[in-house]
Amino acid sequence: VEDVYDESYLWQPGKGSVLKEGSKVAIVATGMMVQESLKAAQQMEGIEPTIVNISSIKPIDEELIKKLAKEHEVIVTAEEHSVIGGLGSAVAEVLAKEG
Repeated sequence: VEDVYDESYLWQPGKGSVLKEGSKVAIVATGMMVQESLKAAQQMEGIEPTIVNISSIKPIDEELIKKLAKEHEVIVTAEEHSVIGGLGSAVAEVLAKEG
């Protein structure tokens, strides 16, 4: 898997990182799917998605997810985990609490 950060990156529990700014669509990814999301974004004609790395699911960056929901029409999660207790569930829980 290719690096998405340089050596200056400092991992912080509960903090996500916006890797590419876009509009309308936000792809929230974790693990190996971060690099795949960046590659997919290059192939999306007419769509400039925001790409976000969520490297910590528990705790999750609730403020970043809320911000994405306010600024984008669609949020897509990309992960290689189980549908039970993974990134998609965590993002859905944050958004459900916000209404």
